Amino acid sequence: MNVDVLPILHEHLEKMGHQQRIDLFLYTRGGFTPAPARIAFLLREYCDEFCLLIPRYAHSSGTTLATAADEIVMHRMAELGPIDPSVANAFNPVDPNDPGKKRRIPISVEDVSAYFNLAKSHGQIAGEAMSEPLRQLAEEIHPLALGNVYRQLSLIRTVARRLLATHMDEDKEADRIDAIIRRLTEEFYFHEYPISRIEARDYVGMKIKFPELEVEETIWALCSQYDATLGLEQPAVPPNLTVARGGGRVIVDSAVIESTEALHTYRFEGSVQPGKQPGEVDVQARGTWGRR
Repeated sequence: MNVDVLPILHEHLEKMGHQQRIDLFLYTRGGFTPAPARIAFLLREYCDEFCLLIPRYAHSSGTTLATAADEIVMHRMAELGPIDPSVANAFNPVDPNDPGKKRRIPISVEDVSAYFNLAKSHGQIAGEAMSEPLRQLAEEIHPLALGNVYRQLSLIRTVARRLLATHMDEDKEADRIDAIIRRLTEEFYFHEYPISRIEARDYVGMKIKFPELEVEETIWALCSQYDATLGLEQPAVPPNLTVARGGGRVIVDSAVIESTEALHTYRFEGSVQPGKQPGEVDVQARGTWGRR
């Protein structure tokens, strides 16, 4: 999920015109942290009520987008995920396993928070003494990288609060809003934790709806159609991709934006060569959005 979808999404919405309700069918493993807010506010320009339909995954940025929904319809196989991001910039540590020493190691925002919580709870460190764990961490990780971690943590909490405020009363429901943000950013302790619809409703406190059986079956059938076209449950490069001795061309559609008015796909086109190890595939491809 990225901001590159905005012009295409805008085209679809313009053709649809203003609607009383828009249902967005979403399957995503995550994306660019600021993207969900821009997508949500654009959708709000074209509808009075925004509903999210989740057949399988709406992880990370997908969950952030879910905080903007008046209603979240989840299939029993659907999952949300924590919204604590990992950040990477020029000041992050270099990956020691990268031969070129160019790759940077992402830093989990919640890993940094957990480090200080560990110092407080198990190290019995408090007050001015907390400067020592900070000093030790800054010796291992560039201070500007740590500053970026703090900014990203503040950003995701601010974004979630603004999106929840689109359909919740910030004054009357302040405690509930705070609880949702805290649970999605802190209390699952693992970015890959799969949040079921029961947990999302009963523990997180989100506006989850369990659909009737007929609707649930329809949601799953539509997801299966996209899976057949895009290979949603497969890695980016299908394991059954056959590569000739001299290599060849590859064309893979990896994303779809579809409405009653139009269809766009994100297509990778490029070259594919046998990898250095048996069974490995080296793909050099460029992705573009296009109308199909």
